[in-house]
Amino acid sequence: MAFQGTVESVYLPVITVTVYDMVVVDKTLQFIFEDTNNYALKITESKCEIIEGEIEEPDMIITTNSEVIIDIMDGELSPTKAFMGGKIKAKGPMKDMLKLQMLMK
Repeated sequence: MAFQGTVESVYLPVITVTVYDMVVVDKTLQFIFEDTNNYALKITESKCEIIEGEIEEPDMIITTNSEVIIDIMDGELSPTKAFMGGKIKAKGPMKDMLKLQMLMK
């Protein structure tokens, strides 16, 4: 399924809904984009919000460019191939990274 739009207008909200639906609670996910603004997702029991900019001490940090996220969300690139190919860098607890990988398939 291909989405139309920018990473901040379409793809991050889709990731937000997916993460929230999987009941991942009290986590922060920082996206460091090399080609656009940075965004963070703050996930709590009652809500999931998108924050423009950077936050202090996120649980996970994803560094990439917006095209890689778009390709992953459109199913054109697997998160594993993106990581192994150096197109995406991830820092954080391994169990959270594995959950995130499953969400982005």
